[in-house]
Amino acid sequence: MQGRRGFVRGALALPAGAGLVVQSAHAQGVAGSNLVGRMEGATIAGATRPAKLSEAPQLAQLVREGKLPPVEQRVPEEPMVLKPVRAVGRYGGTWRRGFTGPGDVENGNRINASDKLLFWDPTGTQIVPSAAKSVTVSDDGKVYTVTLRKGMKWSDGAPFTADDFVFWFEDLYNDKNIVPTPIADMAPEGKPGRVVKVDETTVQFQFDVPYYLFMDMLAGDTLIGGGQSVRQAQGSTFGAYSPKHYLKQFLPKYSSEEQVNRIARERGFENWVRAIHVLKDWSMNPDLPTIGPWRTVRPVNTPTWVMERNPFYWAIDTEGNQLPYLDQIVMTLAEDLEVLNLRAMSGQYDVQERHIDLGKLPVILQNQSRGNYSVHLDLAFNGSDRSRAAATIPCTWTWRSTAA
Repeated sequence: MQGRRGFVRGALALPAGAGLVVQSAHAQGVAGSNLVGRMEGATIAGATRPAKLSEAPQLAQLVREGKLPPVEQRVPEEPMVLKPVRAVGRYGGTWRRGFTGPGDVENGNRINASDKLLFWDPTGTQIVPSAAKSVTVSDDGKVYTVTLRKGMKWSDGAPFTADDFVFWFEDLYNDKNIVPTPIADMAPEGKPGRVVKVDETTVQFQFDVPYYLFMDMLAGDTLIGGGQSVRQAQGSTFGAYSPKHYLKQFLPKYSSEEQVNRIARERGFENWVRAIHVLKDWSMNPDLPTIGPWRTVRPVNTPTWVMERNPFYWAIDTEGNQLPYLDQIVMTLAEDLEVLNLRAMSGQYDVQERHIDLGKLPVILQNQSRGNYSVHLDLAFNGSDRSRAAATIPCTWTWRSTAA
């Protein structure tokens, strides 16, 4: 790993990986065998911001250069405060991984998926807040009230508000050019629900019949609950919110069909509908504002998919350090899975679970010393699944320096 950064379990909740994790020795933070262990995860310590905040050195430099506002203006007044599993992390480092091309968006989704409104705790038994400060349900089960974090912002610094939910519902989801078929998630008993703004930080999902399952739907890896990174990639238009201030320029409602088609053709698309499906995809469009911990700076349809930390990310650790600790994630293209596994065994990746072949476990174990890595087995219910992530059981990772 670049900069001799070490990898330890810590403060930033991410979706669980596949069954077999190959981790380079430079990325190891725990001594001894970890082939099988116990499930661990960060815990939420509230939403109260301390008087003093800290930030990554790279962001502090941008503040000094006048390219970013101070961290106090970037972190919301009501952030998600995470208690690390073992220790507060240190800033820096590049996480090296492998991916298999533009169709491998899930490789990044599972890393960025804290942009869901709700999530599950590390045990997978309790629903906890994530991007939303809270979600409450009316006694009759018909109205779900989402309270957003006061002062939360998109990755470009624009406010993240209830307008972004209404925009998603009215201008994207309800436009049959974009979403030809509604989803069952928003229509209990076949009766379409509504998204209504209450105020800047409060939005309601309203239904005509009781829908007590909806809380679990928001917390799960569902079409409505998957968040921007999972549910607005590869042609999908779900996830409950979208950046109105950016995407409205590409919709005819806010100008004209002639205008947006012209913009689409200038960008190499046949028409505005084809354009919007790429422009709202965080893995394809580096200009798209996001709320995940990392944002794409080099898209997934290139040989090297690069993500950098979101300077407006809304989570901090218990000492007031803005997350994430990690500077960037660099994924290098490996079109052949055999090549990807060989690269992992030669120590070219820091942590890799996706696409690692469980059938190669004996040879992977034999080559640990030679490749300078360790092997860990996932304890999640789908631990032997090599192709999909466990969306309901988060695991946690942070980075720290191991330099002398």
